[in-house]
Parts: sequence; C-alpha cells; structure tokens
Amino acid sequence: MNLRLFTGVWGKYIDTFERACAASLAWPENKAAIHGATWTIVCDEKAQDRVNDIRLRCGILRGKNIVLHSGQDPTFQFSGHLYEEMATCIREDATFLFCLPDYVFGDGTVANLKAMMIEKGLCLAVPNTRVLPSAMEWFDEPRTNAQLVSIAFDPLFMHQTWRDAEIGKDTIDSYY
Repeated sequence: MNLRLFTGVWGKYIDTFERACAASLAWPENKAAIHGATWTIVCDEKAQDRVNDIRLRCGILRGKNIVLHSGQDPTFQFSGHLYEEMATCIREDATFLFCLPDYVFGDGTVANLKAMMIEKGLCLAVPNTRVLPSAMEWFDEPRTNAQLVSIAFDPLFMHQTWRDAEIGKDTIDSYY
C-alpha cells in the first residue's frame, strides 16, 4: 500500500506536533505501519530542522518540507498544499493520512486503518482524538486506543485533556 502522510505545522504548534501527533506515530505498532510511507510537512522556516528530525524518529525516510512564505496567511497556504497532496494521492492511488499537530493515534491505529482500506477508491473518515497541551504527559509511552478512551472519559482528566471537551470555544485557531 502506498501511504502518504500530510501535516501542517508552524509557530507555536511545533511543540504540540512533536509531543502529540509525532510521538504517537513513533509508538512501535504505528511506526511499523508507516514504514515506507511518504510524509509531506508544510512548515515555517523555524520548524524545518525539527520536522526533519521528527520524521526520521518516526522511521520515515521519504518526504518533503514545503516552507511557508513569511508574511502570508499560513492557513491559506496550507489549504492549497492540502489540495495538492490529495490530488497526488488520487493520481498515485495512494492512501492519505491527515496528521494535524494535536492528533493522537493509539498504538496500532495506523495498521487498523490500513487494513480497512481494502478497495480501490475507498475513502475512510476517522474522528481523531485532539489534545490540549495539558495532556502531553499522557503520551510519553505507547497507549492503545482503549487506554486513550479510558483517559478521555475519566472525569478527573476530561476537561483538562481533550480538545473536543472545549465545546463552545472558538475553533478558528483550533490546533488547541
């Protein structure tokens, strides 16, 4: 299976990306499932060296960085590159995995998603868990989806951990 990952990260989101999304993709089962994938990362100039290191830590050797033009709206630029990546996936018959900085993939999730992609032209939409910076302490070690769900519904942690628990808050700047 031709797997392509796509991420946009700039400014303050690089720490969230490294401690949430990239950390969960580097967990053993996810790392094995993304081996051989291509990872395109849209980033600002300051993040470029860090995203290269992050990509390698996750075991991905192929990929490219698309550096944002300073002084222009990063969200607008990101959208254009997102559409371009989706078109590439269609052209190459590749599976597209969207990886925003605050997504967390339970260990084994990527392999399960790949197993579900059994037909050509199939589109699979998955509601990902998005986290707040206060949750980063939970991702220092691999967590299964069952463990992540248990943490998410623990009344002691729910409102300080998960992005989606912030119902009613402005989501224009919604990485967290």
